[in-house]
Amino acid sequence: MVFKIVPDQNTILTDLQAGNTDSAYFLDVSKALVYESLSNYQVVADSKTFSFEAIYFDFHNKILANNSEVRQAIAMAVDQPTLISVARRGLGGPLCTEHTPTQNPGFTQGLQCPKFDLNAANALLDSRGWVKGSDGVRSKNGQKLIFQYSTTAGNLWRSDDELINQTNFAKIGVKVNIQNYPSSTFFGPVLNDGKPGTYDIAEFATANGYDPDSAGLLQCNNPSNITFYCNPALDAQYKAEESSAVPSVRQAAFDKIHQIELTDFPFIVEFAAPNVSIHRKGTENYAPSLVGVGETENIWQWWCDGGACPTG
Repeated sequence: MVFKIVPDQNTILTDLQAGNTDSAYFLDVSKALVYESLSNYQVVADSKTFSFEAIYFDFHNKILANNSEVRQAIAMAVDQPTLISVARRGLGGPLCTEHTPTQNPGFTQGLQCPKFDLNAANALLDSRGWVKGSDGVRSKNGQKLIFQYSTTAGNLWRSDDELINQTNFAKIGVKVNIQNYPSSTFFGPVLNDGKPGTYDIAEFATANGYDPDSAGLLQCNNPSNITFYCNPALDAQYKAEESSAVPSVRQAAFDKIHQIELTDFPFIVEFAAPNVSIHRKGTENYAPSLVGVGETENIWQWWCDGGACPTG
């Protein structure tokens, strides 16, 4: 194996177009159609990935923290199929919790996932006293459903995500103002400094490890919990799944974790978000890691047709 270090995604694409590279990993999703047009290559984006894209709420925001119906309505306004087909260029998969079908224990069968239903979301907010004003934004007791929505700047497919969500949220009377940041700022002072009010709604991808433990997402006082959500009932289930090695015991805890997530809506999973990779046709058993640790996880199992990888 010869590893080539390249400076940017454009150079990767140029190398692929010239046939100078046999495989590449962590590709720019927004260039998916170009990658798929390369006749000598095969694009790989396994929807069984442990990585998922989600919307997170900052529970320092009292409107979001104290009104679960607002979080639920937003969940009902997330159009997964359109996000996958348009923003992700088809390189994603349906998912509504942090565990995928390949995780056992972890994945819960038969979940009632939030259904995209703008009429039902509007009816829910109507029933809870959130009234639309002349500007189309809902308010109650002097509080307006206006939030800042942030992700990493310069990411074209995430920008598409935001615009799709922004449009649908507006249809239920929720206005979001988009404010994006460079990655170093977004994953630094915006999310991880623990200061109140640095964001309202944030979008990014999270990748689970091989163990299905997901306490870092929402556990009270966990330094990885950037939402500041705290639910003792949820913490009890984290403790149960972390303190047992018995798959059935852990699965029972995960089932309860998912039930809480899908009734209280502390965050919203948008879709499974596999890393995109590509390899030259004729390279067999190429299978990048489902947990996002690289493309060469099973490199000793690769082989090439005829004993030699074909060249351009």
